[in-house]
Amino acid sequence: MEIAEKIVSSFRRSLIDDLYPPESIEQMFGVSVNDNGERYSVSDRTRMPIGHIVFNAWMSLKLLGDFDETNPQIFNEIIKALHGNSLGEWFEKRLRRIPERASSGYIRCLINNNLFDKIEWKTLETAELVSKYYFAEILLCEFRDALISYNVFELRANEQTFGESLSRYSSSDGREKFSVTPEICMPIGFIVFNAWVSLKYNNDLVTGSRSYKEIIEALNEIV
Repeated sequence: MEIAEKIVSSFRRSLIDDLYPPESIEQMFGVSVNDNGERYSVSDRTRMPIGHIVFNAWMSLKLLGDFDETNPQIFNEIIKALHGNSLGEWFEKRLRRIPERASSGYIRCLINNNLFDKIEWKTLETAELVSKYYFAEILLCEFRDALISYNVFELRANEQTFGESLSRYSSSDGREKFSVTPEICMPIGFIVFNAWVSLKYNNDLVTGSRSYKEIIEALNEIV
C-alpha cells in the first residue's frame, strides 16, 4: 500500500502543477503522452488520442476537487484501487457518477463513445516499479516541481543530489564566491541552483524530453 500511496501522491502533484505525470507511472493512470493513435472529438474543434483525453479527464477531476487535501476520501479510494489493480474500474465509475452539468468535454467523450475498454492500464506488477528508473524519475520530478514552485523546503531535501546547496545562499557565510556578471558574485552552490533554473526555462526538464531521459539515466548511477 505504501508504494501505491507514493505513486498517487506523485500523480496528484503533477496534476496540481498542470504537468504530465512521470513516464514510468503514467499508464497506471491510463495516460499516454506519446499516444499517436486514433483521435476522438472532445469539442467541435478538438480531436485527441485517448491517452491525452484520459489525462484531461483526470485534470477535470482535479478541478472538481478530487485531489484536494481537504477531501482525503477520494484520494484514499484511488490509492486502494491502484493497490488492488482496479483503478480502471474505479475511474469509469467515478466519471459516470458526475452530473452532466459538472462534466467536461473529455469526460463526455469517454462516456458517450464508450471508450473505457480502449484505455491501456498498467498495474503495479506490470509496471516493475521496483526498478531504479522509477525512483530516479520521481526524484527528478520532485526536484523539478520544487524549482517551479520555488519550494525551498523540498529543494533542500534533494539539494546535494543535484549539486547545489541552499545553505550557501547567505551573502555573509564566508564561502568563496565567483563572478557571474560584473556586478554579481555568488557561492558555487547558488550558481548551480540557478543553472538548474536555466535548464528549466530551456525546457530541458520537460517530461519525456531527451535531456529529461538523460538526467534520469545519470541519476540511476547515483541513487
